[in-house]
Amino acid sequence: MPRYRGIRIVIGCMQTNIKEIEIMTKEEAIAAMKDGKKVSHRLFTSDEWMKIKGSRYEFEDGCSCNPNEFWSRRIHASWDSNWSIV
Repeated sequence: MPRYRGIRIVIGCMQTNIKEIEIMTKEEAIAAMKDGKKVSHRLFTSDEWMKIKGSRYEFEDGCSCNPNEFWSRRIHASWDSNWSIV
């Protein structure tokens, strides 16, 4: 069983257009990435995501960084939640 349990939100008004998004905390997003998932954040653009590759975070454009570097620039509380699996 996954180590993350976010809030599920259903978006859409027509049955054929429904999209389910699981909103997660920072810790749940990190756990999801460790499980091989790609994650995105509410403040990312619609085509931005990140995943773990080796010991680094890799982004949709092929760039990567050390996790400490990524989080050192994202200290505001808004980064503690609003994560989702892509």
